Amino acid sequence: MKSGLAAMIYATLALRETGGLRDGRIGLVFVPDEETAGPRGSRYLADRGLLGQNAIGMLTPEPTGGVVWNANRGAITLEITVKGKSAHVGRQHEGVNAFERMLAVAQALQD
Repeated sequence: MKSGLAAMIYATLALRETGGLRDGRIGLVFVPDEETAGPRGSRYLADRGLLGQNAIGMLTPEPTGGVVWNANRGAITLEITVKGKSAHVGRQHEGVNAFERMLAVAQALQD
């Protein structure tokens, strides 16, 4: 975790020095208890209105395999497989478009 925290500090410094934050700002919050749902960290800060408002992103430098994943308060991350059936463009009526089927799934999730 220490290397991830150091990387966040240096990335913030680099953004500031290169003018990469034109109209924005970065808040760094280092909490000690992400493994226990944050009773003395993020949850504590959120309950008291001390976390940044209107944020558009968050980084958690958790060294658990190098996978980037979406996480935030009140969100769920899902992996969904939607299957289709390939068909020649001249006979597309014989196929099933997996992307079009996924649009229906995405709409249902949004609703």
